[in-house]
Amino acid sequence: MMDKFLSLSSPFCPLYLVPTFGIAVLWLRSSQSWTFQEALHYLWQQSRQNCRSIGVDGLWALFQMLCLRVPLAAWHLALFQWAYDAILGLSPGMHWGFVLNHAWEAFLGTVLTMLAIDFAAYAMHRALHELPGLWWIHRLHHAAEFLTPFSTLRQNPLEPLLLNGARGLAAGVMLGALHLLLPSETPIWTIAGMGPGFLLYMFTVNLHHAPLPIRYPQGLRLILISPHIHHIHHSKAPEHHGKNFGVIFSFWDRCLGTYWDQEVSLGELQFGIEA
Repeated sequence: MMDKFLSLSSPFCPLYLVPTFGIAVLWLRSSQSWTFQEALHYLWQQSRQNCRSIGVDGLWALFQMLCLRVPLAAWHLALFQWAYDAILGLSPGMHWGFVLNHAWEAFLGTVLTMLAIDFAAYAMHRALHELPGLWWIHRLHHAAEFLTPFSTLRQNPLEPLLLNGARGLAAGVMLGALHLLLPSETPIWTIAGMGPGFLLYMFTVNLHHAPLPIRYPQGLRLILISPHIHHIHHSKAPEHHGKNFGVIFSFWDRCLGTYWDQEVSLGELQFGIEA
């Protein structure tokens, strides 16, 4: 069982959690002018005060890791393969024949597929909020009154099916279209068998649900979703509703009018949903 939590495909792998913890402590020291001991004490006190919410998050995370991980991977792969074959079936046995060297093909395939997956995640996340039937599914995630990395997997079992399905379809469509255009069908780059977009998500998702509104520098916020941006998304404040649906990249929100950025102080926002 521990292998499921410690593998690189788990958000709770030490490779992701240790940097998250380090960044959290450094942010507290910088933003609050606290000592290392004061930062650790604050995190400990917060975990004690919110142990019930953390416990619920942990149970949902345990359920998803133990019961849904394999079916979700199979579901993602099946939809990817179906979409990929459907796109290639539009022109069976034919390619449009744009020729690039293998390095450029791999770069183009990797970047465009990563962007397609992230846009699909944005679109599905927005649908989960804006369509009443889907909000009923997604509201469990927003019921968390205290954010921790475990909050990532506090989800109705139908939610990861929708999200993974959207990502699988987007990846299949994009890669199929690229392989119609590029005859070499160069595979995308992977790191330890995983795409760079997936790894980038894994390195950032714990910060998004850490109990601290960490704010990236302006230049980085032009590209990536800053943790405080996702905190605003979880906020109870009416002016924050319907904002910041992005998962990795911030430009979907910026281009589609759902981006909201403001500096958030420690403890300023309240999370959860109204009764």
